[in-house]
Amino acid sequence: MNAHYRADILNYQKKDAITAICFWVLLMVSYAVAGYAARFIGTLIPGIVVSVLPFVACIAIVVKKGDGVASLGFRKEGFKASLALGLACGLVALVVNNGILPAIIYGWKLEPIGYVLYRFFYYLISIALVEETIFRGYIQTRLYGLLQNKALAMSLGALMFALMHVPFQIAIGNQIWGLSLIIWLASTFIWHFSFDLMFKKHYSLVGPTLFHTIMNWSSDIFARDTSPMWSGYALLVLTLCVLAAIGIKTLRNNS
Repeated sequence: MNAHYRADILNYQKKDAITAICFWVLLMVSYAVAGYAARFIGTLIPGIVVSVLPFVACIAIVVKKGDGVASLGFRKEGFKASLALGLACGLVALVVNNGILPAIIYGWKLEPIGYVLYRFFYYLISIALVEETIFRGYIQTRLYGLLQNKALAMSLGALMFALMHVPFQIAIGNQIWGLSLIIWLASTFIWHFSFDLMFKKHYSLVGPTLFHTIMNWSSDIFARDTSPMWSGYALLVLTLCVLAAIGIKTLRNNS
């Protein structure tokens, strides 16, 4: 864990955590409203708007309180190291996660370059940067003001991140129920730990934002006529192995 990150989270109090939780509740309501609006008008623009506004509100909160945007991970320190880590993880996602490897195996064709570039910036700006800022930079850090147990605080942050995706999907009419919903929520829960560990290491949003972007983007690069399950979950399995290794190393160092 980055030393500055460790020092900063010790300064957060219960009121900071409560403010973050209230912010999350409003975010959930906003996404539900945006989902119904998107379903009614037939475009995802409301979802994009609801992503951008909380991002701006999040920055306004930390600036007004005096924490500054550095407390969200917008820092020069650790930029290069975080960038390298995010790029390395992103390349793995680009190969495995419905990307280059399955494209070679199944003969998928590359989408038009214009579309590929558009989707990259869409995932970067309206999804990855927004979610990393709000959940890893703001909500997760402030939860330590309520829960001193780091594993418990991370688990609560992961649960909040996973549940955040549900209102919009239900509102727009996506039928994700039963086992599919459980698997989806579980995988999203795990991704929070992955992104948050990257964030903690260098106290920078660059790495997790880049990894998050490429992971989502990899599924939009090729025109697919099939969606092999092994490809979709291979990256998740690799991530679980890495998280397990980090957990074992941490336990050994603390023993």
